[in-house]
Amino acid sequence: MTKDSKVHNEEQLRVQVARFVGSFGGALVEEFIQGREFTVLVVEEPGTAAGAGGDTDPDLTSFRPVAYTPVECAFGPGEDFKHFDLKWTDYESLSWQPCADPELSERLKAAACDTFQATRGVSYGRCDFRVDAAGDIYLLEINPNCGVLYPPGLHGSADYILSLDPEHDHAHFLATSFATAISRHRLRQPKVAPVFFRRPPRSVPARVTAQPQHQHPQPHALEEDAPRTPTCQAAATSAAAAVTAVAAALTLEDHMDGVATATASSGSDSGSNSSTASGASSPSRISKGSGASGATAANGVPGTGGKRSQAAAAGPDASEGVGAGGWGLVALVPIRAGEVVQRNEQRPAVLASSGFVKRSWPAGSRQREWFEAYAYPLGDEVFVTWSDDPTSWAPLNHSCDPNCWLRGLDLVARRNIAPGEQITADYATFCAGPDVAAFNCDCGADCCRRRVTGGDYMQPWVGERFGQHVSPFVAAARKRAGLA
Repeated sequence: MTKDSKVHNEEQLRVQVARFVGSFGGALVEEFIQGREFTVLVVEEPGTAAGAGGDTDPDLTSFRPVAYTPVECAFGPGEDFKHFDLKWTDYESLSWQPCADPELSERLKAAACDTFQATRGVSYGRCDFRVDAAGDIYLLEINPNCGVLYPPGLHGSADYILSLDPEHDHAHFLATSFATAISRHRLRQPKVAPVFFRRPPRSVPARVTAQPQHQHPQPHALEEDAPRTPTCQAAATSAAAAVTAVAAALTLEDHMDGVATATASSGSDSGSNSSTASGASSPSRISKGSGASGATAANGVPGTGGKRSQAAAAGPDASEGVGAGGWGLVALVPIRAGEVVQRNEQRPAVLASSGFVKRSWPAGSRQREWFEAYAYPLGDEVFVTWSDDPTSWAPLNHSCDPNCWLRGLDLVARRNIAPGEQITADYATFCAGPDVAAFNCDCGADCCRRRVTGGDYMQPWVGERFGQHVSPFVAAARKRAGLA
């Protein structure tokens, strides 16, 4: 963009558009705003820990944009906008000065923070504005991760801004940027991971306790003694690698956290500890599982998509050793009661209508059986189903006395959960309706109902035990039926 890019008539416009189209394949034509030009540096700082377990996206609530002192660009004679030569060749004719109007300064800061959030800015960015004679503010552009830390004497506008306020200088900027990056990385670590649960041999009865999925001597053995089929070995290797990788990452984060804290200036924060991770990189939808809570998976069935008990399909005695085992979710970090375990609000899901299912998957087909075993309703005719991507599967197993329940669409800890503990929910809180396949339950809880069906959600005890911690579909259906 040259000085001639500012045009005053149609002839000049056509010349410049032709030049840009010929050189770049297209041209953007904008109205020129007569007025003063300002730039504002926005830096993202760690917020409170509330966002890590709250109702909204932690990327929006765990950080806050802070706008530094706005500065005005003073142009030399004959210049009124930044073109290529002025920015890169004749830049010595430009000068910067802090905004002298306190009211305008605050409006510019607010506009910069709004722009940063609207564009989902990360770490820092610089917003350029024009202010016309009436005082109206116009956004020219945002420069995400703009140039900074130029050599002395060659400072850009961001460096000049950092020289104005000793509380927001270069050292504070760097410490804040590191702290925010470490905090964001920690928030994005998964709290849970899928693990293959080995079933006891038929000759060794499973020990039933109050909660066997929590108290079994090897609650999530990673195929140490399971059949050495390629499928089982691959599953065990993947699960073990996931747990090991997360543990190593948390150790590294703790080390980096110490480095950031040591270098941070007063008031900067390195973020929350690993127990407040958002789980953004974990599967984004609830799916029924196939692990220790009475659901056994045979090889060849997509167990990580969630399933009913294969033992139930085989008969009442089949739960004593059918198949190699099944999948479930285990906690990787300590999770506090009330903390979000798996965030499903504002996350994508794979949907299917009942009409599509009936047209596409005949009764008795494998896909129809999977649908009845794995899908759960969002409405009377719309269901959440499994993804084609196995890495997004979240095998959530049933327990009649679960350690998690729902808050809206999010899966939330019902009580404190220790690392290695299996994540469970009561299927009656979200798996509802005649299309849901029934199965026998051997979760071992004192309140175990032995048989789980698609009609359980209408039982009086659901309201007594779980209150409003049910899916929106279940809540609406119970309300229509006059149930609390």
